Amino acid sequence: MAVQVSESDQIKQFKEFLGTYNKVTENCFMDCVRDFTTRDVKPEEVKKDDWMTE
Repeated sequence: MAVQVSESDQIKQFKEFLGTYNKVTENCFMDCVRDFTTRDVKPEEVKKDDWMTE
């Protein structure tokens, strides 16, 4: 039997998801990007065991 979720609960859940997604992507970006002075990707910005792409 399917459980009905109210629209306000769906909105709350979606906002929580977006908040989590934003935190993860910001952490990933800040962990990876080191230099904003060039468009080139620096060797230290490339990770072999990159957990963010799994």
